[in-house]
Amino acid sequence: MWFVDPRKLAMVDHVDNALLRRIGAVTALKRSDRDLLDSLIGEAHRVPADKCMARRGSHPREVFIVLGGWAYTSWPVDSERRQILEIKLEGEMIGLTENARDGGWQSDVHTLTGCTIATFPRERLRRIFDSSARLTELLFLMLREERRELVNHLVLIGRHDAYSALANLILSLNWRLDMEGGKAELMEWPLTNRHVADLLGITPVHVSRTLGRMRADRVVDAGQRQLRILDRAHLEKAAGCRVRRQEPDQD
Repeated sequence: MWFVDPRKLAMVDHVDNALLRRIGAVTALKRSDRDLLDSLIGEAHRVPADKCMARRGSHPREVFIVLGGWAYTSWPVDSERRQILEIKLEGEMIGLTENARDGGWQSDVHTLTGCTIATFPRERLRRIFDSSARLTELLFLMLREERRELVNHLVLIGRHDAYSALANLILSLNWRLDMEGGKAELMEWPLTNRHVADLLGITPVHVSRTLGRMRADRVVDAGQRQLRILDRAHLEKAAGCRVRRQEPDQD
C-alpha cells in the first residue's frame, strides 16, 4: 500500500501508542482493551515531510496510525490543484474505511510534517471486533466523528466566508490537538498558507489577508510554526458556533 518505499524509511523502536492515549483521554479502558490497542501497532517508520504514502485508487492492505506529526488526505482536482479533505493528527488513523473492493483509496495520503507512522493489516481489526464490544463501539464512534468533520468541512467551503471558515478550522484543530481536556491557547501550526488555501478552497493570498485581519483584530497571532489564540470568545463568535469538546466518559 505504501507509495513511498518503506524499506528506505528509518524504523522507529519503542514508540508511544498515541492511539491509546487519544482514546484514553475520553474514556476509561480496561487492561484487556489497552492490550488489544497495543497489539495493533506493527512496524513504525519515520516518514519525512511532504511525502506521499498512498495514492487514490491504490488498493489498501493496511491502516495507518499517526504516532507523531501531521498528515493529510487530499483529492487531486487537476494537475496543479488539489482539495485537502482532512488533517490527520497524532493518535488518529487513516484508511479505516478504505476498501479494495470499492475501488481502493478514495484520496491521496501525504505527510504534512515529518511523521512517525505505524501500520497494521486491516484483518487485525477482527481481533478487536471478536474480543471487545467496547472497543468496537469506540471505533465506530471515531468513524462517526470523522464523518462529522467531513460534513463540517463541506459546509465551511460552501457556506462560510474566509474569516469564519478560518476561525472554525483553528478551533477544530485546537480541540483535536488538546487531548487532555484543557484549552491550550498556544498550539502547533505547521500549516502554510497553501495548505490552508487547499483546505478552505481559497487562494494563499486570501489566506494571508484573512490572517492579517485576525492579527489586526487581536484574535490570533501566528508565526514560527505556532499559533496563539488571543481572544477565544471573538474567535468562537466569528466561527458562528462553539466547537464543543467531547466530555470524558466515566463508564
